[in-house]
Amino acid sequence: MNPENLVLVCATAFTAVFVLLTILAVVMDLIMRVFPKTASEGIKPRVRTGPTAEAPPPQQAISTSDPARIAAIVSAYRQLFPDKYVVRIEEISS
Repeated sequence: MNPENLVLVCATAFTAVFVLLTILAVVMDLIMRVFPKTASEGIKPRVRTGPTAEAPPPQQAISTSDPARIAAIVSAYRQLFPDKYVVRIEEISS
């Protein structure tokens, strides 16, 4: 393959990816306009929380085998509810 064809193939591939990503961005924008998220559809907590004065630190109250998952859940709920502690994490089967 000569260098001119290689440049042409690379330019064509770059243009194709750019066009595809542009089309996907437009589709995502249309979906978000058709189905807007309302304020009432916010995150609904499924973890019981307690006041800071009554709850033990989260590391003592939660017992499970995956510390990374515990840290992620506790960190997420601390950002949502900074004055609360995660007391217990329960799996809700559906």
